[in-house]
Amino acid sequence: MKLPMSSLPKLAISLQFRATHLQRLNNDDIRRLWASVKPSLGKSRKGGSLGEMHGDTFADLDKMNEHFAGIATNPNYDPEQITAMKPIISGKTSHYKDIITCEYEVYNILAALKKTSPGFDGVPCWVFKHCAVELAPVITHLINTVVKNGTPPSSWLKAIVTLVPKKTPPTGFSDLRPISVTPIMSRVTERLIVKYLLPALPSDQLLDQFAYKPTGSTTAALVAITHHVTPLLESSYHVRCILIDYSKAFDPINHPILFQKLLQLNIPPNVLLWIINFLSSRTQAVSSFGQISGWLHITQSIIQGSGTGPYLYMIYVSDLRTLSPYNVIVKYADDTKKLVSRHSSIDITQKYENISSWSDTNKLTINTVKTKEIFSSTCF
Repeated sequence: MKLPMSSLPKLAISLQFRATHLQRLNNDDIRRLWASVKPSLGKSRKGGSLGEMHGDTFADLDKMNEHFAGIATNPNYDPEQITAMKPIISGKTSHYKDIITCEYEVYNILAALKKTSPGFDGVPCWVFKHCAVELAPVITHLINTVVKNGTPPSSWLKAIVTLVPKKTPPTGFSDLRPISVTPIMSRVTERLIVKYLLPALPSDQLLDQFAYKPTGSTTAALVAITHHVTPLLESSYHVRCILIDYSKAFDPINHPILFQKLLQLNIPPNVLLWIINFLSSRTQAVSSFGQISGWLHITQSIIQGSGTGPYLYMIYVSDLRTLSPYNVIVKYADDTKKLVSRHSSIDITQKYENISSWSDTNKLTINTVKTKEIFSSTCF
């Protein structure tokens, strides 16, 4: 088709702009590179979203909320177990100061906020970002007060669940990942609390974890696996690696078990009480295309999408260890790899039974379909 003469100058300008823009991109900025390339692939931005799901299954948000709230609900939940822990926490000695943060620190966090979805309170990100100077004193006082009292506001205990497709197009609830959006104020407070929470976990318990920390990454995890496999192959004909996958690892986290592990750490009692109150008495609702479901209570999970969730999970799995010091475990979030050499005193069956036993005790379910084994051997 021949273009009209009037459109040729606009087309030339457009092509020149695109050429100049693409020349500035390089492999060092992968995210920006893909953001520029994807629109030209002919894929709709709505592809794979809830808008493309067909059938009545996805029409009822209440049914979706019942499904995901059910996963995050402990049928044997006993609130008395949580209540019994609070006197123990109150009796702990601590050098905790009433002031957890200062106006300058809060201002820096607010001014650097990136575009993000608001939570239940509906306060948008730009309000905090553009009014950081005016809001910093008020928000600083609020954060210090709620952490000192160990009681987050009730609005922070409500989460709007956004469902993100795991594959395109999703065909069932299992193809959706629930992300809980908490209020921005809550996330800012969690970010500050993490500064007090992380030092409480002994560094030797973080050596096998490569997620949720500044020095961790998938690359670091792969390097660690290679680093351990290579010397094992020097003294053995083969090395077997079990790749453990947990089903919905964040959602079934048992609160009494988690809180008992937190009690063993040197966490200020007010901060510990805040975490317990933050995870208890929570409700959630599913939102999609401006519609929202009813609210349902949840009694387990560490809130996928919250600021403290990743670090609480890291603490939850920190006591998963190897039976033999000659074997190796590598964790990246909920993906766990165990390396067993041919000459190990503990065979792979015992190793798997140990993992399975630990998982049962900690109320986590191993996804046997996705759990695999890799066999590495020397070549002659």
